[in-house]
Amino acid sequence: MRTLFNLTIEQFKKEFDSYYEMNKNLLILNQLILRNYKKDKNGEIILNVINNVKYLKKDFFNHSFKGENMLTKLKHFHQLIYQSIYLMKEKKNINRKISYNLENNFKTLKEHSSYVYNILFLEDGRLSSCSSDSNLIIYNKTNYTPDLIIKEHSNSIFYHTQLRNKNIVTCSYDKLIKIIKLLPENKYIVIQTLNGHDNSVLKILETYDNKLISCSSDLTMKVWEENEKNKNFYCIQTIFIGNIDNSDTNILLINENEIVSSSCEDKFIIFWNLKKNFSLIQKIENIDCNYSQNSMYLINDNSLLIGGYENNKGIYLINIINHQIIKNIVPTLNYVYSIIELINGTILIGAFENNKYCLINYKFENYDLIKIKSKESAHKGEIYDIIGLDNVIIISCSDDSTIKFWN
Repeated sequence: MRTLFNLTIEQFKKEFDSYYEMNKNLLILNQLILRNYKKDKNGEIILNVINNVKYLKKDFFNHSFKGENMLTKLKHFHQLIYQSIYLMKEKKNINRKISYNLENNFKTLKEHSSYVYNILFLEDGRLSSCSSDSNLIIYNKTNYTPDLIIKEHSNSIFYHTQLRNKNIVTCSYDKLIKIIKLLPENKYIVIQTLNGHDNSVLKILETYDNKLISCSSDLTMKVWEENEKNKNFYCIQTIFIGNIDNSDTNILLINENEIVSSSCEDKFIIFWNLKKNFSLIQKIENIDCNYSQNSMYLINDNSLLIGGYENNKGIYLINIINHQIIKNIVPTLNYVYSIIELINGTILIGAFENNKYCLINYKFENYDLIKIKSKESAHKGEIYDIIGLDNVIIISCSDDSTIKFWN
């Protein structure tokens, strides 16, 4: 069965064109590929992207995927393409053997003065981070000094993401959501402030149909839709997702039809149907989920990993087809704050293990996590987020106010 990693460059372009026709929301992905292809007549960038795809799961672009699964896979691949193209532009060597040694913390950023909750690579290849010091920082992609420090919130920024139109959305302890447009010469403007939650806004996501969904300690999930005339977002729906006051909540898109929410204090998760007015699909109780915004991760087409919070809870493995717990895995782990899948298909987890803050690499096999390597992190606190920059570099952030680079 044909997959993208064995196509010629022309076939590769044509394939992405067809995906774009199927999924208009992926315009930015298609443009990014074609724009960089035109800049490099020899196709070096595209060839290296294709080579990187070889190290992903072989069914990554399998034509048997249904539409919603394809969207999920393409969004993940979108980030990998950013990173691959950035590395090619910087003329950095990509080691085809794919090895995450985690032996050397070769760079540390100390621009924040408090907890660093969330890190992200933007479309232009720059790293960004948000913190409880109320700053959003965008770093120079050459030396990682701040290009821009944005201070528009009056308190902690818990999460930020970049929309398909390249605007950045932040959410904060100050109960507000800000939509920020980046301008040339390292300038910016706040184009809208969304005010509707009654407590801290903990996370915000963009859906496949360009709505925004936020969750808050006010125990609600709010849906925001853009007005076609004035281009402002307005809250069109509020869904209650918890019962215990001030509980930390979290959300994750499963596919174009479903979203899952968690309430830490309530110890349950709920699956919601996006297409049927957010009707409840299934509630799963006795899930001692971590409060970190990066502790839920969709590992494949039918499995969701959720990090536990209290001692010996490990990670919950959830079947997203029948919405049931498969089992609790790696119970020796405590306080699982962050989970990501790396380019080589292994799982990297930031957790508390043997009374140490560690980065732990696993292989997901037969519905279980098999440990490959555990490394005590140089962080002095909880590891809130992780990015796999390429096949040899990992970036992590922590409540010790630092961002660290590993190889």
